[in-house]
Amino acid sequence: MNSHPVGSAVTVRTELIFGQEIRVFDITAARTDAPSMYIQSGLHPNETTGCGVLHSLLARYESESCPVNLRLVPHVNPLGWRTYIENGSGRVSYPNFINWNRIFSGDISALPDRPTIEQGMADLLLRLSSGYDHVMDVHTPECGWPHVYAPGLSGRLNIFDDLPHIIFAEPELFTFADYHVRKSGRPESTTIRRSVTLELPSHRLQSVRDLDYWAQRLHDEIESIRELRVPSSTPPALTGSMIDLNARIDGICYLVAEPGQRCGAGDVIATIVDPQGNRDEIRAAVDVVPLCYRRSAVARAGGWAVRCLSLESRG
Repeated sequence: MNSHPVGSAVTVRTELIFGQEIRVFDITAARTDAPSMYIQSGLHPNETTGCGVLHSLLARYESESCPVNLRLVPHVNPLGWRTYIENGSGRVSYPNFINWNRIFSGDISALPDRPTIEQGMADLLLRLSSGYDHVMDVHTPECGWPHVYAPGLSGRLNIFDDLPHIIFAEPELFTFADYHVRKSGRPESTTIRRSVTLELPSHRLQSVRDLDYWAQRLHDEIESIRELRVPSSTPPALTGSMIDLNARIDGICYLVAEPGQRCGAGDVIATIVDPQGNRDEIRAAVDVVPLCYRRSAVARAGGWAVRCLSLESRG
């Protein structure tokens, strides 16, 4: 592991994972009692927006003070990145074909030495993020609208209530493993902290202005953490659970409802058209907000075509 100073506030070092480099940026706050935060992106290497956003945030803190003790890992999965560059697959590992989001266990002290790339990656990332008061994992939906996965309303972010929220309470009850369980870093605390996942938009090509916009929003969140703010007692306007709407035929998926659009029970969300011209309308069974579509637009019978925030529990 190599380490050298970059500036008055930022230090960069290199971690090695199976011969590939991960650059870790540690930014020290001016206040000695400042809280701490860990943010990573690129666990799915095909989800590239987060890397640009974190580098934009890093550039800001190279010229001004950071409100908290912050660790940024913009490009967290060089193993998956190499696979993505070579064959276009970024969601799963090679050769084991395991979703990178499913590699995590709980407390890192309980993890044995493990030889696989997935287990080695899990050990490294859990170690890098251990000891931080707040943990955020930045992703990008396959083709969709920004949203948040949060471990309960009290465990969500402070300033992102304008986005749809998928709320989960216990890991074993949550279908999508877009969170990780880690120990709190405060010596006096035994609190289990589950990371929050921020999903950045991918329904269109992102611009440099978009990167700066999301970097500013992350900075605002970091400022709120320095101020020891807690989430509002008023829940976000759109909260619920994630559900899949599956295709019944193989074909091309055409949007009827746009990502982020609120739809009622019975509304047509998408239409699948096969090569012979047969059509299948995908309808919502409950009130939903479409969040993710297949980027390739190809839907397979029995597989998900649209992922939605279900508003059924809101009454």
